[in-house]
Amino acid sequence: MEHLFLDCPVARALRGAAGLEHIGESLPRHTFPLFLKKLMALLDQPALFLAIVAILWRIWRSSNWVVFEGKQYGITTLMRHFTQQYEEWVRLPVDIPLQAHAPAAHQSIREDSSVVIIGWDGATRRGSH
Repeated sequence: MEHLFLDCPVARALRGAAGLEHIGESLPRHTFPLFLKKLMALLDQPALFLAIVAILWRIWRSSNWVVFEGKQYGITTLMRHFTQQYEEWVRLPVDIPLQAHAPAAHQSIREDSSVVIIGWDGATRRGSH
């Protein structure tokens, strides 16, 4: 995960093209989950938070395209996909209760640590996954 999201030249170029290359530079990078947890704790701007999640999603999707479909895309195409994804997510309503977004079967709430883990399909268009 560290290589895929932090060190991969494609990921670095994509973050750079999105203007996110310096976000989290001073954070520990030895494990991606720790890096992400500390990064998200620092963010107080919803638009920036959404941009980071969208760029991570795009990095993940591009990796899946290479591994599972044998497709490779250039930074320009990946940036277009990132921009489209970000714009779709920005238009999603934010005042709908959580229950309307994720079925109860995909929610896990651990009251002892106040952690909520939710799994969902990130698609916002019919036919996308």
